[in-house]
Parts: sequence; structure tokens; C-alpha cells
Amino acid sequence: MKNKLKFTLCFTIVISALYLSAATKYVSKTGANVPPYDSWANAATTIQAAVTESGVDDTILIGDGTYYPTNQIEIMGNRTVISENGREKVVVDGSATNRCFYLSENATISGLTISNCYTHRDGGAVFLDDGIVSNCVFTHNSADYWGGALSFGSGGVVQDSVFNYNTLSKDKGGAIVVFAGGLIRDCEFNYNSSTNYGGAIYCYQGGTVENCSFTRNSVNSSKGGAVSCYKGGGISNCTFDLNYSSSYGGAAYCYKGGEFISCTFNTNYSLGNGGAAYLNGGGILTNCTINKSSAAGLGGGVYCVDDGYLQNCTLYDNYSDEHGGGIFIAGGTVDNCDIIDNDSAGYAAGIYCKDDSIIQDCLIAENWAVENAGGVYIETSCTFRRNTISNNFAENGGGIMLNINTLAENCLINANRATQHGGGAYNHGATLQNCTIANNESGWSGGGVYSYTGIVVNCILWNNNKEDYFNTGSEILYSCIDGWTNIQNGIITNDPAFYSETSFKLLDGSPCLNSGTVLSGMSFQKDLDGNPRVVDGKVDMGCYQGAIPEPVLFINFCLLFLLYYRKK
Repeated sequence: MKNKLKFTLCFTIVISALYLSAATKYVSKTGANVPPYDSWANAATTIQAAVTESGVDDTILIGDGTYYPTNQIEIMGNRTVISENGREKVVVDGSATNRCFYLSENATISGLTISNCYTHRDGGAVFLDDGIVSNCVFTHNSADYWGGALSFGSGGVVQDSVFNYNTLSKDKGGAIVVFAGGLIRDCEFNYNSSTNYGGAIYCYQGGTVENCSFTRNSVNSSKGGAVSCYKGGGISNCTFDLNYSSSYGGAAYCYKGGEFISCTFNTNYSLGNGGAAYLNGGGILTNCTINKSSAAGLGGGVYCVDDGYLQNCTLYDNYSDEHGGGIFIAGGTVDNCDIIDNDSAGYAAGIYCKDDSIIQDCLIAENWAVENAGGVYIETSCTFRRNTISNNFAENGGGIMLNINTLAENCLINANRATQHGGGAYNHGATLQNCTIANNESGWSGGGVYSYTGIVVNCILWNNNKEDYFNTGSEILYSCIDGWTNIQNGIITNDPAFYSETSFKLLDGSPCLNSGTVLSGMSFQKDLDGNPRVVDGKVDMGCYQGAIPEPVLFINFCLLFLLYYRKK
């Protein structure tokens, strides 16, 4: 019994000691300024005095008013500085002469408006070295270098905060500079600006940004109107609206790394290249939507070079004053993207690609180029596979214009229009292999294909409005061509027997089944549906391998009948 009482007494003493060790210090404009500042009546009149008097795990509670610290306030050791009545009621003003806060060792500031702070470098208002900033407003802060409002050190968290009108005069990060280990989430960035990289945020070799919005941020002499990443940085579930760059990347710029995941870019602008984003040397866009953005240079939506990567993205209604209304890419990859309803004043309203780029599994539709290549322009040396090019418009090459050292394979090129030559495709030295080119129109010649030089093999060219044109430097092999008279080299002219006017899969009994020629490397290819291109050592003409079997047709008929009966 005595042992039990001793244990209970010891436990009570320990808990009481822990409880008593965490105290609250008060700050008020009308306090008596009597240490230890343990009541509103005896509150400190400056934040620094209360912080100095506090201990580890203490809370410094700030009353309403505007406070003017004369020096940087250093907070560490798990202390929390928080307003009594919210961030609208407490303003910390740096008088344009000093940084306001230095946070470390898990220190926290919350519920403050921090304004008019200045330092030469590393965060005009706050330097965050493994601390937490929560539910604050940063406005009209500035620095010369590295973070107009805030700079991270080794780590930390910024959350539920607003950054407005912060500026950086000479370098990077109009509002924030973040490094590996830093986390920014659920924040708003409006009207921030920098001279160099990142009008709002500069990510240096890492950092994570989640669920944030960026509106009307700008970079005045360099790249990344809202966010710029160097050798890392992960940005996810963010929105970018009306951001501006005087150089590259109206909203985003990545150099040698950085990834944007599930972000939305709307109405951003670049005076140079990349209206919404500029990916250089490995930047990645995944599951992003880019719309209504524009560039005075190349790439109205995205400019992508040197291993930049776009995957599962949608780009629509973007515009370039030069080439590539949706995307300009040189040495990168575009995978499984929808590029729709973009415009360019020059070539390629959809995609302009060159320099060993890869374009695969994309829908490129309803794009409009003032000059050539309504959907796609391939300058040289690109891989172009399993893409659908539909309802695009240009002077020449309504769907696609191709040049030397390029293979376009297993593509559907349908219902495109050119006012002059090549309604579907204008070929100048490339190979079109296993493509279906149907229902295209041209004003002059080559309704489906206008081929000055190059090879067309295993293709179906059908129901295009003008006779296809093949110059003496071109070859046409093992293909099905509507109205063709030079029957040789595996050419057939029989109706290919498409499933319907809008579905270009082949029916059983189609003359195009098993009528192509198997070429080197084809055993590794897949058709437009992702099925093996070669089956039992044979290959079909067109973009699909195999026929729709009769049982499937019967099932489809039954389903249509049931739908009709149900409506009746």
C-alpha cells in the first residue's frame, strides 16, 4: 500500500512539473511590462521581451495591435508565438529596416500579419531553420537575395498562409526560397515578384509545395513567373493563374529537375518561350492541365528541351506567336497527353518537335495553325507512335508535316484539312508506317498524303477528298489506297471494310488483314490500341492489328437494340 502511494505521489509530481514547465507569456500594447509577463495586466509591450523571458515549450500570446520590432526576433526550443484574435488583428511591421523573425528547433509563429520587413538576403521577413509558420499573412516584404518574404534553412513547414506583394530586387524567390526538407502547403501567393528566378517560389535542390494557389506573380528579367525549380522540387495539386515571365516559363521553370503533379495552369503568359511552363534538362509535368496560356516565342503551353517530360497532361486553347501552340519540344518526351484546340501564328498549333523527341499515345485534335502543320510539325529525328491526329487545320499538312529521320507508326490521321497540300500528312523525307489516313481534305493536292520524299508502308489511305500525291522521290508499299492506279509493290485498292464511318478498326474479311509486310523492329511495336503489331508472323495494314470478331459485332448490335427499345 505504501509503495502504491509513493508511486502515485511521484507520478503526480512528474506530471505537475511537466505541466508547470509550459507557461504562457503575454504581449499587449497596453500591458504593464512587468516580468515574467504571466498575465494580460503585466504583459510585455514587445514580442522580443516576452520571447526572452520564455522557456522551452512556452506559448507567447500576442494581443491586438501593430508591433515594430527594432531587431530580428529569435525563437527556438519549441516555443510558439501566436495571436490572441487571429492574423487580421496582429501586425508585425519591420519598418523596412530589418527581418522580423528567425525560427529554429521547431519554433512556431501563427496567426500574424508580417509586413514591411527587409533584409539583404535569406528571407526579408522570416528565416526558417526547422520551424513552423502557420496561418500568417506576409505582405510588402522585400530582400535583395534569396526570398523576399521567407527563406528556408535546413527544413521547416509553411502552411495555411498568404503571401501578397513581396519582392526580391536582385535574385531568386519573390516570396520564398525553399531547399530540400522544406514543406509549403495550403498557401496562397498573389502579386509577388522577383528579378531573376521564381516570382513567388524558388526551389533549390528540393522542397515540396502542396495544395497552393499562385495568381499574378511575375519574374521581371528571367524565368518562372510563379515557381522556378533547380535540381529538384516537387509541386503538386497547385493552381497557377495569370502569372507572367519576361523571359521563359510564364508560370513555371524547371532546370535539371523539378516535378509538377496534378497542377492546373490557366491564362499564364511568357514574353519568351513557354507560356505556362518551361522544362529544361529533366523537368516533369504529370497529370497537369494547361489551358489558355500564351507565349510571344515558342510553345504557347509548354516549352520542353533536353529530357523534359510530359505525361498524362491536357493542353487546350493555348497560343504561340511563333511555333508550337500547345507544345514546343526538342529532345524530350510527350506521353499520353491530349493536345486540343491550340493555335499558332507559325507552324504546329499542336506540337512542334525536333532533336530525337518522343511523342506517343497522344490525342492531337482541333488545332489551328496560320502557316503549316495544324496538328504536328516534326523538324527532324523524332519517334512518333500510336497517336491520333484529328480535325486539325493549316495551309499545308493539315494533320502533320514530317521531315527526315523520322518514323511515324501506328497512328490514326483523320478528318484534318489543309488549304493547299496534304490534308492529312505532308511528308518530306520521313517514314509513315502502319497508319490509317482517312477522311482528310486538301484544297490543292494530296487529300490524304502529299509526299515529296519519304516512304509510306503498311498504311490505309481512304476517302480523302483529293488524290494522294507521291513525288518521284517517294515510295508507297504494301498499302491500301482509294482510287490508286499504279498497282504494284503490295498495293491494293479494295474497300478496307472499316467498322464504321468513325471507327477505323477492320471487320472480318477486310482485304487489309495480313496484307502488310513485316519490317525490322516491328515485333516490338504495338498498334494504336496497345496490342502486339505482329501476330503469327503477319501484320495488317493500318493502325489496328486484327479484326473485330463477329460475336463482338452481334453483342454491340444487341446493346444498341436494347438502348433503342428502352428509349421507345
